[in-house]
Amino acid sequence: MQGQGVFGVSKKGNEVFRLVAPSTEPVHHLVVDETHLYTAGEFSFQLYTNAKDAGFYTANDHILALAVLPSEGRYLSPSSDPRAPDAILACGDRKLHVVL
Repeated sequence: MQGQGVFGVSKKGNEVFRLVAPSTEPVHHLVVDETHLYTAGEFSFQLYTNAKDAGFYTANDHILALAVLPSEGRYLSPSSDPRAPDAILACGDRKLHVVL
């Protein structure tokens, strides 16, 4: 993770993955779950699936923490990915924001 991008390297130091986020703010929080990549900056959250932009959320206050929990057992709309866990953002307004 460096600035606005996420880079993966092998044990030998070769770059095997590169994702440059279109956001203008640096990445502060990162969670990887199989093919899903969750990133959060100071105010914005972005979800990537298979290295493609799959969604975003802009918080009203600073994002202080990012957690990802399984979404099993809840109703899923036909357009949502049933394998994508829910992202939970702890923000400076003392609220938890659940991003489905």
